[in-house]
Amino acid sequence: MNFASVRRSPAFYFLVALLILWTPLVWSVAEPFLTSLLLALVLSVVIYPLYQWLLKGVKRPGVASAFATLLSLVAVAGLATVMGLVLSEQVAEGYRYLDAKSAHEGGWSVFATRIMDRSVEFIAARTNSDEAALRQQANEGIRQAAAVFLGFLRNMVTALTSGLVNFLFASVFVYFFLRHGPRWVEKIVGVLPLEPEATWRLLNTLKDSVIANVNGVLAVAISQAILLFAGFYFAGIGGAVLWSLMGGIASVIPIVGGTIVWVPCVIWLLVQAEWLKAILLAAWCAIVVGSSDNVLRPLVVGGRVQQHPVLIGLAMMGGAQAFGAAGVMIGPVALSFFHAVIRELAVVSDGNHGVSLAERSGLGEGEREPLSETDAASGPESAPSGGE
Repeated sequence: MNFASVRRSPAFYFLVALLILWTPLVWSVAEPFLTSLLLALVLSVVIYPLYQWLLKGVKRPGVASAFATLLSLVAVAGLATVMGLVLSEQVAEGYRYLDAKSAHEGGWSVFATRIMDRSVEFIAARTNSDEAALRQQANEGIRQAAAVFLGFLRNMVTALTSGLVNFLFASVFVYFFLRHGPRWVEKIVGVLPLEPEATWRLLNTLKDSVIANVNGVLAVAISQAILLFAGFYFAGIGGAVLWSLMGGIASVIPIVGGTIVWVPCVIWLLVQAEWLKAILLAAWCAIVVGSSDNVLRPLVVGGRVQQHPVLIGLAMMGGAQAFGAAGVMIGPVALSFFHAVIRELAVVSDGNHGVSLAERSGLGEGEREPLSETDAASGPESAPSGGE
């Protein structure tokens, strides 16, 4: 029974009305897990090739889904553990150095006072300013900086805790997306009142958008690692390679990103009274490293989804404003899907399936990859059925 025959029956209209009425209740239940669901969709697309490879060996979708989910959990947990161990070791080493130096100076309070005195004398000698006024301003600045730093730590802990909880929920959702996703996609293709080719084009747009965003995240991580290494190397930070690698990995963390790596390095330089190096490193990381995300990611994402980088950048900013950190990925996906729906609407309204108005007029040539026979035509047959 096809959609054209079903849609005329009273039962169909009753079920559609019931679905519309029930949607707000379902949305209220699912809204707290929205970020986890979106993250699970992204992870499912990324690790789906691993799931297919495991499925060829075990022949059981449930087992393959469990193994794929477990491997992704182990990979992320292992990476986080290594980062935590390395960071804690570096912090402990810095503390031992400062403790030894403060003991040599006569204690922590004397050590801190001498650092501030040397800094005040350095600035006063070059600006012809009053040392007492500078010292008062320095004390006030230290109090303000301490308040800002405590707020930063509080936000960082909150973001990391929220990210951990979302990731744990997402891992549960990933299992079900891998296990039953192909069957759900088949049902979506069968229910929607569109030609199968059009439905698969829309689904492929979503898939390409997700992959493009993942590629953008990887490109930003690599670029930020390189830029951080340059800053750390010229600032004389010990272990520049290690810190830059950690900064690149941390760039994938929403909100905090690489700041959890380069801010402690700037503080370290300030403690050693390396004021010029600290200011230059902070400016380099805040302006150059921080802006690389806003420049590089739109270029990478826009190149795959055939959207102008400026539009992708605006979609990222709008998505972040609407959905928070997750909106950086939601925005471009929503824009690409909206564009794909408009394109399919033009195809349907013109009555010429499979070829858009822009393509027939010669304006869209080369802008879109041709669908493969598997994706466009046989679609569901190429995916696991989801049954064991």
